[in-house]
Amino acid sequence: MMENLIIAKARQDALQRKVEERRLRLQEEANRRLAAFGALTTDEQEQRLLYANVLEYEQDHVSVTASIRHMLHI
Repeated sequence: MMENLIIAKARQDALQRKVEERRLRLQEEANRRLAAFGALTTDEQEQRLLYANVLEYEQDHVSVTASIRHMLHI
């Protein structure tokens, strides 16, 4: 029983690290694509965050769609 809890905790930690790494990678991509010179305005910061969220949504949607197609052999 204790082994299962340790394994579950390790898996949860690994998943959390993976999610955080993905979030950072998408934020970096948004920053690269929306690169500006000088200090960012509040609107530009908001735009970058929104763009990173769009990238994350697109990746999730494409991933889910591909998984469904694979399961249905489409």
